[in-house]
Amino acid sequence: MTVASGRTARERAMRTLNRFAGKTLRMLGKTGAGVEISLISEADMREIERRTLGREKKVLNVLAFPEPTGFPHPETKKEFLGEIYVNWERYGSRPSELAYLMVHGLLHLLGYRHGRKNDMMAMYRLERRVLERLGVRQRLSHDVALDYWS
Repeated sequence: MTVASGRTARERAMRTLNRFAGKTLRMLGKTGAGVEISLISEADMREIERRTLGREKKVLNVLAFPEPTGFPHPETKKEFLGEIYVNWERYGSRPSELAYLMVHGLLHLLGYRHGRKNDMMAMYRLERRVLERLGVRQRLSHDVALDYWS
C-alpha cells in the first residue's frame, strides 16, 4: 500500500522506529550507540527462531540479538548494540505496539531481562517511562500483553 507521501506504511514505520530508537538511546545515556531494526514477516520470524533458538512452536513478536563484543563496523564510529527483529505481519497496523516492541528489544540489547519477577517489573517500568517520553500511548493488544508476561 502506498500513500500520498509516496512512502509505504512499512517505510513510514521504519523511519519512526529508527527515530524512536535514537531518542531512546539518548534517554538511556547511550548517545554513541546504534541498532539495526528489521520489520519482518511471520514466516521469516519463524525461520529465525528455528535457526537461532531451535524451536518452532510459538512465533515471537520481537527478537533481539546483541552484537558480539569487538565485532568490527568500519562503516560507523558508533557502538553497534545489535539487531532487533519485529513481527511486521502481526503488528504492522498497530504503531504503538511496534514502538513498544522496538523499546522492549532495545532494552534487551542493553542487558535488561525479565526472567525473574523483580527484573520483569523493573524492565516493564522502564518501558512505560520510555514510551511515555516518546509520546506513545501504550495500549497493548491481548496477544502482546500475554507474550510479555509469559
